[in-house]
Amino acid sequence: MLKNLTLFGMACFLAASNDVIANNDSTTVNLGHFYVDAPQQNYQFTSVSAKYNNKNWSGKISVPYIQKAQGANGIGNTQLKLTRQWRSQNYLVRTHIKQKLNTANRHVATGVNDSAIAFEINRGFSWGVGFVESGYWWRENKTYSRENTWYGSAGIISSIKPYTVGLLVDHKPTALGETDSVASLLLKRSISSGYSITALLGAGLNTDSPNTIIGIQLSKKIRAL
Repeated sequence: MLKNLTLFGMACFLAASNDVIANNDSTTVNLGHFYVDAPQQNYQFTSVSAKYNNKNWSGKISVPYIQKAQGANGIGNTQLKLTRQWRSQNYLVRTHIKQKLNTANRHVATGVNDSAIAFEINRGFSWGVGFVESGYWWRENKTYSRENTWYGSAGIISSIKPYTVGLLVDHKPTALGETDSVASLLLKRSISSGYSITALLGAGLNTDSPNTIIGIQLSKKIRAL
Protein backbone atom coordinates (compact mmCIF):
# COMPACT_ATOMS: atom_id res chain seq x y z
CA MET A 1 0.00 0.00 0.00
CA LEU A 2 1.06 3.53 -0.67
CA LYS A 3 2.62 5.19 2.36
CA ASN A 4 3.91 8.49 0.94
CA LEU A 5 1.16 10.94 0.13
CA THR A 6 2.89 14.08 1.31
CA LEU A 7 2.79 15.07 -2.34
CA PHE A 8 -0.95 15.42 -1.90
CA GLY A 9 0.02 18.30 0.40
CA MET A 10 2.22 19.64 -2.40
CA ALA A 11 -0.79 19.73 -4.68
CA CYS A 12 -2.61 21.74 -2.03
CA PHE A 13 0.35 24.12 -1.83
CA LEU A 14 0.25 24.61 -5.59
CA ALA A 15 -3.41 25.52 -5.36
CA ALA A 16 -2.79 27.84 -2.41
CA SER A 17 -0.16 29.74 -4.39
CA ASN A 18 -2.97 31.01 -6.60
CA ASP A 19 -4.66 33.06 -3.88
CA VAL A 20 -2.46 33.48 -0.80
CA ILE A 21 -3.55 37.11 -0.49
CA ALA A 22 -6.72 37.09 -2.62
CA ASN A 23 -9.40 39.54 -1.52
CA ASN A 24 -12.11 38.87 -4.08
CA ASP A 25 -14.68 36.10 -4.35
CA SER A 26 -13.41 33.42 -6.69
CA THR A 27 -13.43 29.73 -7.47
CA THR A 28 -10.25 27.98 -8.59
CA VAL A 29 -10.20 24.57 -10.27
CA ASN A 30 -6.89 22.67 -10.43
CA LEU A 31 -5.76 19.63 -12.40
CA GLY A 32 -2.28 18.33 -11.62
CA HIS A 33 -0.16 15.31 -12.46
CA PHE A 34 2.78 14.24 -10.29
CA TYR A 35 5.54 11.61 -10.43
CA VAL A 36 7.14 10.33 -7.22
CA ASP A 37 10.43 8.44 -6.94
CA ALA A 38 9.91 6.86 -3.51
CA PRO A 39 12.34 4.64 -1.53
CA GLN A 40 10.25 1.45 -1.86
CA GLN A 41 8.30 2.09 -5.07
CA ASN A 42 7.67 4.68 -7.74
CA TYR A 43 4.19 5.96 -8.44
CA GLN A 44 2.31 8.84 -10.03
CA PHE A 45 -1.02 10.46 -9.37
CA THR A 46 -3.44 12.96 -10.81
CA SER A 47 -4.96 15.48 -8.39
CA VAL A 48 -8.27 17.25 -9.03
CA SER A 49 -9.26 20.03 -6.64
CA ALA A 50 -11.68 22.94 -6.41
CA LYS A 51 -11.55 25.87 -3.99
CA TYR A 52 -13.96 28.71 -3.27
CA ASN A 53 -12.43 31.80 -1.67
CA ASN A 54 -13.91 35.07 -0.41
CA LYS A 55 -12.77 37.78 1.98
CA ASN A 56 -13.34 35.73 5.15
CA TRP A 57 -13.87 32.09 4.23
CA SER A 58 -12.68 29.42 1.85
CA GLY A 59 -13.56 25.79 1.26
CA LYS A 60 -11.70 23.16 -0.71
CA ILE A 61 -12.06 19.57 -1.88
CA SER A 62 -9.18 17.51 -3.33
CA VAL A 63 -9.20 13.99 -4.80
CA PRO A 64 -6.12 12.06 -6.07
CA TYR A 65 -6.12 9.22 -8.60
CA ILE A 66 -3.06 7.04 -7.97
CA GLN A 67 -1.16 4.84 -10.43
CA LYS A 68 1.52 2.51 -9.04
CA ALA A 69 4.49 1.13 -10.94
CA GLN A 70 3.31 -2.50 -10.70
CA GLY A 71 0.00 -1.65 -12.40
CA ALA A 72 -2.45 -1.07 -9.54
CA ASN A 73 -4.48 2.14 -9.75
CA GLY A 74 -7.43 3.79 -8.04
CA ILE A 75 -8.71 6.76 -6.06
CA GLY A 76 -6.88 7.88 -2.91
CA ASN A 77 -8.30 9.54 0.19
CA THR A 78 -10.46 12.63 -0.40
CA GLN A 79 -9.41 15.71 1.58
CA LEU A 80 -11.72 18.53 2.69
CA LYS A 81 -10.61 21.86 4.14
CA LEU A 82 -12.56 24.77 5.63
CA THR A 83 -10.68 28.00 6.32
CA ARG A 84 -11.50 31.18 8.24
CA GLN A 85 -9.19 34.11 7.45
CA TRP A 86 -8.49 37.55 8.88
CA ARG A 87 -6.60 40.35 7.14
CA SER A 88 -4.66 43.41 8.19
CA GLN A 89 -2.43 45.68 6.13
CA ASN A 90 0.51 43.26 5.88
CA TYR A 91 -0.78 40.06 7.48
CA LEU A 92 -3.18 37.28 6.57
CA VAL A 93 -4.05 34.89 9.42
CA ARG A 94 -5.90 31.64 8.81
CA THR A 95 -7.41 28.83 10.85
CA HIS A 96 -7.93 25.55 8.98
CA ILE A 97 -10.15 22.56 9.73
CA LYS A 98 -9.13 19.54 7.65
CA GLN A 99 -10.77 16.17 7.16
CA LYS A 100 -9.50 13.13 5.27
CA LEU A 101 -12.24 10.78 4.02
CA ASN A 102 -11.63 7.06 3.56
CA THR A 103 -12.25 6.84 -0.17
CA ALA A 104 -8.96 5.11 -1.03
CA ASN A 105 -8.73 1.96 -3.10
CA ARG A 106 -7.02 -0.51 -0.73
CA HIS A 107 -4.63 -1.65 -3.49
CA VAL A 108 -3.05 1.80 -3.86
CA ALA A 109 -3.36 3.63 -0.53
CA THR A 110 -4.24 3.28 3.14
CA GLY A 111 -7.79 4.46 3.78
CA VAL A 112 -8.10 6.87 6.71
CA ASN A 113 -10.63 9.20 8.34
CA ASP A 114 -8.28 11.66 10.04
CA SER A 115 -9.03 15.20 11.28
CA ALA A 116 -6.79 18.22 11.82
CA ILE A 117 -6.86 21.81 12.96
CA ALA A 118 -4.13 24.25 11.93
CA PHE A 119 -3.04 27.85 12.34
CA GLU A 120 -1.33 29.75 9.50
CA ILE A 121 0.16 33.23 9.30
CA ASN A 122 1.15 35.02 6.09
CA ARG A 123 3.29 38.17 6.04
CA GLY A 124 3.42 40.44 3.02
CA PHE A 125 6.74 41.99 2.00
CA SER A 126 7.86 44.19 -0.87
CA TRP A 127 9.21 41.08 -2.64
CA GLY A 128 6.26 38.74 -1.97
CA VAL A 129 4.76 36.66 0.84
CA GLY A 130 6.19 34.43 3.56
CA PHE A 131 4.04 31.94 5.49
CA VAL A 132 4.20 29.42 8.33
CA GLU A 133 1.58 26.79 9.20
CA SER A 134 1.40 24.46 12.20
CA GLY A 135 -1.34 21.97 13.01
CA TYR A 136 -2.33 18.78 14.78
CA TRP A 137 -3.74 15.55 13.29
CA TRP A 138 -6.14 13.31 15.20
CA ARG A 139 -5.92 9.74 13.87
CA GLU A 140 -8.96 7.55 13.34
CA ASN A 141 -7.09 4.47 14.58
CA LYS A 142 -3.64 3.74 15.94
CA THR A 143 -2.59 0.89 13.63
CA TYR A 144 0.80 1.13 11.88
CA SER A 145 2.03 3.33 14.80
CA ARG A 146 -0.46 5.98 13.69
CA GLU A 147 -0.29 8.25 16.72
CA ASN A 148 -1.87 11.70 16.92
CA THR A 149 0.81 14.14 15.82
CA TRP A 150 1.86 17.70 15.01
CA TYR A 151 2.82 18.82 11.52
CA GLY A 152 4.18 21.99 9.97
CA SER A 153 5.18 23.79 6.80
CA ALA A 154 6.78 27.08 5.81
CA GLY A 155 7.45 28.82 2.53
CA ILE A 156 7.93 31.98 0.52
CA ILE A 157 6.20 33.10 -2.67
CA SER A 158 7.30 35.98 -4.91
CA SER A 159 5.69 37.28 -8.10
CA ILE A 160 7.00 39.21 -11.07
CA LYS A 161 4.12 39.09 -13.52
CA PRO A 162 3.41 36.83 -15.28
CA TYR A 163 5.65 34.55 -13.13
CA THR A 164 5.43 33.35 -9.53
CA VAL A 165 8.26 31.51 -7.75
CA GLY A 166 7.80 29.63 -4.48
CA LEU A 167 9.84 27.56 -2.04
CA LEU A 168 8.17 25.21 0.47
CA VAL A 169 9.46 22.99 3.27
CA ASP A 170 6.80 20.51 4.36
CA HIS A 171 6.94 18.20 7.41
CA LYS A 172 3.90 15.91 7.66
CA PRO A 173 2.93 12.40 8.85
CA THR A 174 2.12 9.68 6.33
CA ALA A 175 -0.95 7.46 6.41
CA LEU A 176 1.14 4.68 8.00
CA GLY A 177 2.56 6.80 10.80
CA GLU A 178 5.96 7.73 9.36
CA THR A 179 7.02 11.31 8.64
CA ASP A 180 7.78 12.93 5.29
CA SER A 181 9.99 16.00 5.10
CA VAL A 182 10.15 17.50 1.61
CA ALA A 183 11.57 20.72 0.14
CA SER A 184 9.91 21.89 -3.08
CA LEU A 185 10.46 24.62 -5.64
CA LEU A 186 7.62 25.83 -7.86
CA LEU A 187 7.40 28.08 -10.87
CA LYS A 188 4.01 29.36 -12.02
CA ARG A 189 3.17 31.29 -15.16
CA SER A 190 -0.12 33.11 -15.64
CA ILE A 191 -1.41 32.58 -19.16
CA SER A 192 -4.69 34.37 -19.93
CA SER A 193 -8.38 34.46 -19.00
CA GLY A 194 -7.68 33.20 -15.48
CA TYR A 195 -5.52 30.25 -16.54
CA SER A 196 -2.11 29.46 -15.08
CA ILE A 197 0.35 26.57 -15.28
CA THR A 198 2.71 25.54 -12.48
CA ALA A 199 5.74 23.23 -12.43
CA LEU A 200 7.04 21.68 -9.20
CA LEU A 201 10.32 19.96 -8.30
CA GLY A 202 10.76 18.45 -4.84
CA ALA A 203 13.36 16.47 -2.90
CA GLY A 204 13.07 14.42 0.29
CA LEU A 205 14.92 15.52 3.42
CA ASN A 206 14.80 12.23 5.36
CA THR A 207 14.81 8.47 4.69
CA ASP A 208 11.01 8.11 4.87
CA SER A 209 10.43 10.79 2.23
CA PRO A 210 10.30 10.47 -1.56
CA ASN A 211 13.68 10.89 -3.26
CA THR A 212 12.34 13.13 -6.04
CA ILE A 213 8.99 14.70 -6.89
CA ILE A 214 8.10 16.20 -10.27
CA GLY A 215 4.72 17.73 -11.03
CA ILE A 216 2.77 20.03 -13.29
CA GLN A 217 -0.61 21.65 -12.66
CA LEU A 218 -3.12 23.60 -14.73
CA SER A 219 -5.38 26.04 -12.85
CA LYS A 220 -8.40 28.09 -13.83
CA LYS A 221 -9.65 30.94 -11.63
CA ILE A 222 -13.28 31.94 -12.05
CA ARG A 223 -14.23 35.24 -10.47
CA ALA A 224 -17.66 35.54 -8.88
CA LEU A 225 -20.16 37.83 -10.56
